[in-house]
Order: sequence, then C-alpha cells, then structure tokens
Amino acid sequence: MKKLFVVIFAVVIFNPLFSQASNNQITDYFPISIGNSWIYANASGKTTDVVMLKNSMPDPVTKDGTTLYLFEHQHLGIGTTSILYSIKENKVLIMITKNILGQNYERKAPYPVELAPAGQEWRYDDRGDDYRLKTSRAVCSFDDKTYNDCILVEERIVDDNRTLRTKKSYYAKGIGLVYVTLQEQGEKETVYQKLMETNVKVIEKTSDYFPAKEGYRWEYTGTNGKVTDVYTCVTIKEVDNNQTAAGFFQTSLGRTTKVLYSIVEDTGVYEASKTDSRGELTVRDKFIPVLSLYELKWKEEDRGDVFQCQSKKTSVSFDDKTYSDCIMVEKAIFINNRPLMTKRQYFARGIGLVYVTLQGQGDVVEKPYLRLSSHNF
Repeated sequence: MKKLFVVIFAVVIFNPLFSQASNNQITDYFPISIGNSWIYANASGKTTDVVMLKNSMPDPVTKDGTTLYLFEHQHLGIGTTSILYSIKENKVLIMITKNILGQNYERKAPYPVELAPAGQEWRYDDRGDDYRLKTSRAVCSFDDKTYNDCILVEERIVDDNRTLRTKKSYYAKGIGLVYVTLQEQGEKETVYQKLMETNVKVIEKTSDYFPAKEGYRWEYTGTNGKVTDVYTCVTIKEVDNNQTAAGFFQTSLGRTTKVLYSIVEDTGVYEASKTDSRGELTVRDKFIPVLSLYELKWKEEDRGDVFQCQSKKTSVSFDDKTYSDCIMVEKAIFINNRPLMTKRQYFARGIGLVYVTLQGQGDVVEKPYLRLSSHNF
C-alpha cells in the first residue's frame, strides 16, 4: 500500500498541474519579535547604533488587521530616532519617522518600501529627492562572518539621470539587516554599518540547507573542470505545514534521473523515489535520509550494500570560496567491515549542495568530485 501511495504521489508531484511554489516571507529577512535588538558598528569597528523593536500594535487607521511595528534607533552620542513600519503584500513599508528632535514625519500612500522580495524594482519621491531601488539575492561577507542567504536592497538617489549616491543594504535570512555600504558620486564604496551583535535567535529549518523552489537550478563542475552535473527543482507541493515534496531532475554526464524528495522542516531531507535515465522507478520502502538537520549517526542498506552515515555541522572551503555554515553528510560503504568508499556532501545554508568529495580505500585525504559553479537564485 505504501509503495502504491508513493508511486501515485510521484506522478502527482511531477505533473505541473499539481505544482505549488512556496515563497519566502519578507519577515524571514525582517524579524518582528518584540525585544529583538541589533548592535551596529562603523568600518573601524566602533559601536555607533543600537536598534530595538520596541512595540507592535494594530493599525488604528485601516482597522484591517494590519500590524504596525515601532523600531527605536539609538545613534550613540547623537540621539534617538524612531520608525513605524507596516508589512503589507509581503513588503516592509515606512509609515512614520521621528527625528532626533522628536518631530514626526507621516508618510503618505503609496508608502516608501524599505524591503521587498528579491527581483523587484520601485521608486519614490521623498521631499524632492528621487529614490530608485531594486532588490536581488546576495551573499554578504565581512570580518569573519558570511551570510549566504541575503536580500540586497540597492538604493540610488538620482538627479537629472545622474546617480548622486548609492546605498546597499544586506538583509540576512533569520537575522535582519547585517551590512550597509555607501558610495557617493565619483567616490569609492565604503562601509557605513555592520552588524556586531544581535539577540535574534536563528531557528534552523531543513529548507535553509536544502532550498527547493520551482525553477531553482544548480550547476556543478566535475574533476575535468567542466560542468558535468545540473540539478533542477521542477515541482513543489506542500504536504502540510512541516513537510514539502520536491521533484528534481538531476542530470549527470548527460543522463537525467528524476528524484522525489520529502523535505521535513524539523528533521531533514529524505529520498522517497527515483526514476533513472532508463525510466526504471525505484520506490523506497523506507525513505533514505539525504540530509539531517541534527548531528547524528545512522546505518542504512540499499540493494544489499551497507552504509555507515553521519551528519554534522562544519564549514568548507574550495577554490576561492568559503562556506562557514554547512551540514556535512558522510556516507561510507563497507565491505567485510572495512570502508570501501566514503562520500561527503556539503550543504551550505541558503544555497544547498555546494561540494562533494570521494575518499577511496587507501586514500589519505578526500578528493574533490563535484564543485558548485553556479546557481540561479
């Protein structure tokens, strides 16, 4: 019965009529829990600003269930300002600002947008200044920190089609604003603000390390230095609030395999079924773990082969790249209680699989097998 269910489910998930995309909420990048605080420093590391979410309240004007969020900005040695935000249509809107003198400036509709999902552009006029903004996905690195999943907001002040100033703000998933740069006309880009400390607790989810949305694509370089493997997420279907089914096409050396994964947010990723390039379908009686959110060890069997497996948090570096927040999944096949081959896969937060190594019996060190060369998100 279980096999029949998985076969039917595999047909459903690979049928575009049943596909259902799941989008990040803007609050993933703009945390809104009362008491959240962020401490920022300038380029030299001197603390300059403390930001805190002080209060939230229903919008008394619209009375449509919208919540307003009051952020207090302490500019050390200067004074305190405040911003009242609203979140509508998955965008963060500026409603009211208060300056150091305590003067309120109430914005009018259409309200200025502070943050929006990646891939959007907009503009607004603020007391005669022409602001033009766009968002994109980005990785942000500074000091010893790397944030792999960010929304970059690029804001330009334009006069007579000339950019007078460019401001780049990086919002990291689960944390909020982490880094800001400024570039005046004719000058170099400089660091304006960087996050030093926050009390925001990052709640890890499986999809942080195994992002799956329809159209996501990863390309990998093999040992020959050329792209040999391409993985594409083709369908998504939400099973419940904690579980998503994701259909992938995985092409290696010209041969494509269809894989159905079960992504369980609080535990890990599991392979439910696989259809090889010849069209042969394999349905797993027991779902095979692909990635575990927690550090653990387990044993699995597949067609008579015995694997000793483990999952743990680590970092990985290759070429000129460093991924500081990864889950490494190691699977070693054993023959007569001796490891014949060990495969290690590194899943980076916000990106997914970035690096694969193999270590054969007698090899002193692991050898690169696949390297992430590009991804489209």
